[in-house]
Amino acid sequence: MSIISYVITRKQREIFDFICDYIYRRGYRPSYQQIARHFGFRSKATVAKHIAALEKIGLLSRSRKNGTFTLEVVSNPDITLHSLQQIKCCFDNNYSNSQQELFISDWIFDAPMNECFVYSMPDDSMIDEHILAGDLILIEKPHSPPPEGSIVLVNFNDHKLLRKIFFTEKNIKLVPANKNFQSIVTYDEEISLEGYMRALIRPRLKN
Repeated sequence: MSIISYVITRKQREIFDFICDYIYRRGYRPSYQQIARHFGFRSKATVAKHIAALEKIGLLSRSRKNGTFTLEVVSNPDITLHSLQQIKCCFDNNYSNSQQELFISDWIFDAPMNECFVYSMPDDSMIDEHILAGDLILIEKPHSPPPEGSIVLVNFNDHKLLRKIFFTEKNIKLVPANKNFQSIVTYDEEISLEGYMRALIRPRLKN
């Protein structure tokens, strides 16, 4: 499991759309200064930060010619951006749709997008697995029993919990990754499996 670094903000999506439209209408690429002027940025460094994010996800490439950067739009039919708000979401009080909108590429999904949803981590109970409060967890709906020791989202006593799951002959053990939280030993009929953890999204980006 790794943190997804190829998440972009709405502002970065707008910059990408602006670059594509600029090239289509004028036949050449905008400069950093033109992008900064259009979006009201005070410096080209702000543009460079957003361009780097677009390059990381594979939407743009940069090359340096004669001391200046040249932008190229990468034509990749396998990359489609989806707003996280378009994915069926299970948000708790730590995250709301009023926060900045994030976009993610669909090639991270192991299952169709309608088979996934996003869960907002409410606490640090899985911190030793590098999952922090406020992280967004991409969950795939279950189609088979989870592997021993996998990280799953369960409903226990009307509370959703992200835990590692272990099995005995009679019981199920839900184990946190933080010594300050207790493990839960319960029976199969007392929990409902919501899905398996597929990816971690850490939205620490600013416009």
